[in-house]
Amino acid sequence: MHHCLYFYPLMKSKLFRLSYPTWLHAENLFFASVLVLAAGLPTSNSLMSWGQFGMAAAWLWDTNWKNKLSRLKEHLPLLLFASIYLIYLFGMIHTSDWQEGLRQLRIKLPILIIPIMATSFPILPSSRWNQLLHVLLGAILLTAIYGLFKHTGLIDNPNFEFRKLSPFISNIRFATLLVFGIFTCLYLFSKEGSSYRILPNTLYLILAIMFVTYLLLLKSLTGIYILFFTGITTGFVLSIKKSNKYFSYSLLFMCVLIVWGGVRIWKFEYDRYHIKEKIDFSHLPLSTPKGSIYKHDTLSQITENGYYVWLYISYHELRKTWNERSQIPFDGITQKGYPIKETLIHFLSSKGLKKDEEGVKKLTNSEIKAIESGINNVIFMNKYSIGSRIYEIIRELDHYRITGDATGKSSALRLELWRHAWMKIKQQPLIGYGTGDLTNELTHAYIRTQTPLHPAYWYHPHNQYLSTALSTGIPSVFLLILLIINPLFLKRKIIIPLFWLSVLIVLLAMIDEDTLTTQAGATQVAFLYVFMYLSPGLLQNHES
Repeated sequence: MHHCLYFYPLMKSKLFRLSYPTWLHAENLFFASVLVLAAGLPTSNSLMSWGQFGMAAAWLWDTNWKNKLSRLKEHLPLLLFASIYLIYLFGMIHTSDWQEGLRQLRIKLPILIIPIMATSFPILPSSRWNQLLHVLLGAILLTAIYGLFKHTGLIDNPNFEFRKLSPFISNIRFATLLVFGIFTCLYLFSKEGSSYRILPNTLYLILAIMFVTYLLLLKSLTGIYILFFTGITTGFVLSIKKSNKYFSYSLLFMCVLIVWGGVRIWKFEYDRYHIKEKIDFSHLPLSTPKGSIYKHDTLSQITENGYYVWLYISYHELRKTWNERSQIPFDGITQKGYPIKETLIHFLSSKGLKKDEEGVKKLTNSEIKAIESGINNVIFMNKYSIGSRIYEIIRELDHYRITGDATGKSSALRLELWRHAWMKIKQQPLIGYGTGDLTNELTHAYIRTQTPLHPAYWYHPHNQYLSTALSTGIPSVFLLILLIINPLFLKRKIIIPLFWLSVLIVLLAMIDEDTLTTQAGATQVAFLYVFMYLSPGLLQNHES
């Protein structure tokens, strides 16, 4: 006993205490994990997961629960945002598929845990918030550069497809990050964001222009309309704030110019698609100049660039001449999985050539390679034209109107998905079908309507508002929006530019994507919302 008393003071001394480096504590681990999460948003789902694991470890490490609770109470808007999770939790009450429901709750966990963990630590100081912004901007830039390298063949030589310009994450999610990056760079370029700069001022403007250019190369119409409406809204707010009539007139002129340009491009592509060549169907030639028989489908109204597709076809000459010019046989498939012969017929039609030996011989070597890769219209050889993307949408919608089949056509596919989703919503508008029953109910709808859409494309609605209404009813959609914009009512005097830009981007992105039905999407939404809210600007507003 006396020996124990003798060693007790020694055991209490520093020699027997576990010691850590001064920099190794919960707050630093949390910030490092947030940086990993930011770097992972455009690059890696694994990095996003590791970032969240690190945040959770830091949160558990910090055992000062009293401080955590007090900080939670200070950030009611973020707690209300986290309560979005409860909408889908309550949807479990009447769900019939508990396994899928629990999976959906797991996917949406970032919406709940990121706000709670983030509010448990002090608001990031300016220096760390700068680092966070620039890590995200750097990750977006590196992803864009890598995508360009893949596109140009400097890394490998894939068949060109504009969606491959987003090499790691979905096209729409990368487009929204590009839009956020554009406005972040413009904010840092402006006088108001000058205190958060790390790089020379001009570089932010150059980076914003690069992001806009890349967004156009990506041909993401979702990203483009988000950029447009966010820009219009931002400009309108700034014109009111500045009370400068010259600024307001300049903004109005710019908006009119952009709308006018967009309408002109759309009309040009619309006319190019719908104007048809004049054909005397009673005097169609029966044979090619080489004497082979032509086949004419005079009932088909399908055209490419105004030229009828299923006229002037000599399968014998097409097969013979194509096999002489290509390593892929006439009855084979393109590198995108489509039949060569149909792709060739459409491509020749788009150039106004007859589908015979002479037509194939007039194709250039680059056009032969384009057909082999799956390009079925000469317009689509222009990789950088936004007009070709508009033409493709017009063609998809017209094909959908005629056949009712949206298989493989992204724009028409959304209309088909929305149609079936709304059909189900109307049958049970108040409480929906339950968090886990989205897939089952939509599958029943697709079967019941006997849709020509291939089962491989029986997706969720690609619209978060419709998905929410299906799961938990139409009233929950309004609740979802209110919980997202709640600082507008609770913190009306607090102006945090990047936060409100993030809110607007999130709300617009939800029109074209089931944002919260993937863990990566839910993580991106929670990150932008929470860490743009917990900016140094919030601290300054509290102190003023």
